[in-house]
Amino acid sequence: MDKILLEKLVASLPSNHGSRPEVLTDASPGYDAKRQIFNNKFQFRPFAIVLVETAEQVSATVKFANQHPLEVDLKVRSGGHDHEGECTGTDVLMIDFSKMNAVKVERLDFICGNNAVSYVVSIEPGARFRQIKPILDAYHIGIPHGTCETVAIAGFTLGGGWGPWTRAHGMCCERLFGATLVLGDGEIKVLSLDDPAGSAEAELLWALRGGGGFSYGIVTELRFIPFELPANLCSFNLHCEQEWPGRKTTEIIRCWENAIGGNGDSRLVGTNLKVVAKHLAARDKPNPNAVLACTFNGYFAGTEAEARAMIHRYFDPPGSPGEPLRHLAVQVHRSPETSEAAAVQVPEWHFESWDRHVPSRLQRLETLRQQPDEFHPGIVLEADGPAPHKITSRLADAAGWGEPSREALVCSLQSQWVPSPADLKQDGIPPNHFPIHNYITVGAITGPYYATYDAEKELGSAFPYKNRLFTIQYQVWWDQYLSPDSVPEGGAAARETASLDNRPWVNRAEDWIDACRAYPIPGTSGAFISFKDSAVLTATYFAESYDKLRDIKERRSKDQHLLFRSNKTII
Repeated sequence: MDKILLEKLVASLPSNHGSRPEVLTDASPGYDAKRQIFNNKFQFRPFAIVLVETAEQVSATVKFANQHPLEVDLKVRSGGHDHEGECTGTDVLMIDFSKMNAVKVERLDFICGNNAVSYVVSIEPGARFRQIKPILDAYHIGIPHGTCETVAIAGFTLGGGWGPWTRAHGMCCERLFGATLVLGDGEIKVLSLDDPAGSAEAELLWALRGGGGFSYGIVTELRFIPFELPANLCSFNLHCEQEWPGRKTTEIIRCWENAIGGNGDSRLVGTNLKVVAKHLAARDKPNPNAVLACTFNGYFAGTEAEARAMIHRYFDPPGSPGEPLRHLAVQVHRSPETSEAAAVQVPEWHFESWDRHVPSRLQRLETLRQQPDEFHPGIVLEADGPAPHKITSRLADAAGWGEPSREALVCSLQSQWVPSPADLKQDGIPPNHFPIHNYITVGAITGPYYATYDAEKELGSAFPYKNRLFTIQYQVWWDQYLSPDSVPEGGAAARETASLDNRPWVNRAEDWIDACRAYPIPGTSGAFISFKDSAVLTATYFAESYDKLRDIKERRSKDQHLLFRSNKTII
């Protein structure tokens, strides 16, 4: 794409309230900040960034790209959290949704399936959870959001949308009941539940509900049916290896599985378990009985006392006296007024990123451990900013997962590619300051929502892993910390210094992910598109929905020139 073509594009874009959308190039102020994505391992330089404000401007951009299909490589970014950076690229034309971030709550009483609906939430694709959540909190309603405040709604939902509400309310895509979609020829379609079965609109809506982003069109608005927030709500973090030194990791994993099992305690609305990888000497064999650092994280729709009792019930070792857990932090976010205490409804109860090894989070958790019974109303959303990383995933099967699976999972986390204390000492790095951080998070899927899922009564979605137990997400992060607005901690020089300090560890990080991806773990299959890894086959991500999604793409998207294409779109 050249400058003359860009000028023609800008001239063709419709105005919004008298002005055309802002278009950034590498000569524009603010270009470097806008081109940055969450995984700043990638440093792409788009030819132009179009900051769209309306669906009509998106449509005009798509129509223009159709007129020049060989010269225009089109990309779309809502929040920039694509782990492989497929929302952008060098020399591409990128549609940026950061200015389309409106959140609207409407009172509309109607029946959806067997459920009465009181509110409808309409959200533009560039809205991030830090903008969305306070608005919904004010109405005491929610959608199944994620755990990172800077994630935008579109990519999260279209890929499925796992988070701290999944056990109780499913993936975020299950709450999507309507959308506005720009097709491959620029046509603007409105999709809703009222569309007849078998129609283009109905098939496209099904595909958007968990079939991945950008494949079927460009979404300019999403409409959700929210749920009512529970009267009582807590979050918690339990550091298992500190609470029970010497306890096998496989036993901790089994306790966590018992807690999430099927239609068990419905008050445990969502949870994950973080397990930190451990260095293994080159000639040693991994130990299935190893003790690794584990953290049990979750949200609980009950009182603090009930949350603590639940954790004791599932995690206390046999014969344990049931003494108070010293390494458990519980945060109360909502509680009704009683005769003993006033109501607690924190306007912005915090997000818990649950996994990132960032200083602000470590400091906060240490404060909670030191003062476990103190209420902290001033805690704000988790400041989870960009950093270089690499991720891969698989899922635990309902049939086939067992003790050999747990042992293999624990063995996969013992690797020569994980830094050792000797490595750190040799490089002059202080203890507990690792230049890369290797771990897994296993995120619960099974629970009251999917355990009772009735395909005949539900809206139906393309999300293919409704019957899996949990996700297994292998993660390695280069520990370079930026704020949510991409500002380096300690100034610009700190960012450059961190990049140089981490450089010797890059190949180890990538090799560790390669080894984990290939590690044989019985009772696992598939991969989760939200945890994108370019080395995983596209068909693996979409599993049993793959063929139908390809068919919908070919027949319904009107994308003659395959403008809506990246490495992991359905085609």
